[in-house]
Amino acid sequence: MVGWGYYPVRQMDKKRKLGETLWEAVSELMTARYGEVNVTRLAREAKIGGTASRLKAKGTSVGLGILEKVAKSFDVDPYTLLVEDKDLRQFLRSSDKDLRRMARIYAQTDDSGRQTINTAIQIAEQRARNAEQAPGMGKARKT
Repeated sequence: MVGWGYYPVRQMDKKRKLGETLWEAVSELMTARYGEVNVTRLAREAKIGGTASRLKAKGTSVGLGILEKVAKSFDVDPYTLLVEDKDLRQFLRSSDKDLRRMARIYAQTDDSGRQTINTAIQIAEQRARNAEQAPGMGKARKT
């Protein structure tokens, strides 16, 4: 694991090209915001012109300035566009302060702390499964 700031990021699979990961992340963001992959709109909103087509081609490199412009247009941190794991990308883009706090603590703690967190996750997953099986049960109460 390597990390930027407080957030752990798995090293990329050597066989997977960085361009593929970047395009996959940008495509997810376009689909979420535009409802579809739209290179023309990306080019216009990120102010990157024809470079948007280069991103889609996945075969050429792009500079850090382009990465920053694309990230800014979607209001995400640039490094999240380079994270290979889709679930981790979504987690890192979360605006939920508690999730970011948990990620920071997980990255900073020792193995014993991580094991405690993993146990808590297993318990929460089981509670979620139980709630799905018995609607109305296990839902958090509003305070």
